[in-house]
Amino acid sequence: MSGVIFLLIMLAGTEDILKRYEADYSIPEESHVSDGLVLVLGRGKAGRAAAEELAIHNIPYKIVDKDEELTRNDDRFIHGDAADKATLIKAGIDKAKSIIITSHDDSLNLYLILYCRKFKPELQIISR
Repeated sequence: MSGVIFLLIMLAGTEDILKRYEADYSIPEESHVSDGLVLVLGRGKAGRAAAEELAIHNIPYKIVDKDEELTRNDDRFIHGDAADKATLIKAGIDKAKSIIITSHDDSLNLYLILYCRKFKPELQIISR
């Protein structure tokens, strides 16, 4: 039997233990996104909110969406399916440091997380 197992970790402990956990397992501050491209997968309410916040902080981004009407006349918008390798390449996944997945569909989000992780393992992936 093959499958994927997802794990949610909840921590409880003293302040010292939680600080030690964070020191061992958190993303180093120098690798946080500040100058790298961010891909936003989906241009719904959450995708637009993420893009607005990225723009406020002058972080370059591209939005991938299937709706051609939403992706016209702006080079930040890429028309296509986020589960399509050619679309992700066109959007610049090779230059991206992070991906924000904004779909309302949990199973699609999980698929895109695994797909993007397999495509580029070092990505920071944020999903709703």
